[in-house]
Amino acid sequence: MDPSRSDSPSHWTAPYPKLQLPSRPASRRPARRRPARHTSLPSPGGVAMAAVRLRPGSGAAAPLQAQLLPCAVGYHGPAPVAAFLRVQRGPGGELLTSFRGRRMGGRDLPLPHGYRGMVLQEEDPPHGDEDRCVTVTGTFDAIRDWGVDGVPPTGGLALALQWGDIAQAIHAPVPESHEEGDP
Repeated sequence: MDPSRSDSPSHWTAPYPKLQLPSRPASRRPARRRPARHTSLPSPGGVAMAAVRLRPGSGAAAPLQAQLLPCAVGYHGPAPVAAFLRVQRGPGGELLTSFRGRRMGGRDLPLPHGYRGMVLQEEDPPHGDEDRCVTVTGTFDAIRDWGVDGVPPTGGLALALQWGDIAQAIHAPVPESHEEGDP
């Protein structure tokens, strides 16, 4: 193919190029160790497993708005979302915004009853089978689900959030009156 032609692969761009933001400078003071709440993971078949130590943050975990974007963003960490997503309500109550020139529609999906989302930050990567220590830096009770050119279909995340209720019903004990062979 002729590289000077605009339809050649060398001129194609992905619809969502990765966003590269500068990394935050490392803190100068050493991390303080706080008492951890020990959360053990189940041991299937008697195999020893590493534990996750959940450390509360320095204060109450800040309530956050979790955003699920339909693109890959090559950054993990806090971002000034309000500067990038100016959200408006549409005529049908849906959420409307644009991100990098693409129109998006969204909706808020509450987490199931009894669930709370947490934003965790790992303190030090574990070596081998060491325990993992994470700090709760924020919490959320709903996820804002975005779709390109409109509100995402009702499947996907909305169905995944219903799985807790479905799993509970599947694994609930069966009353004796409903066992096989009974009228």
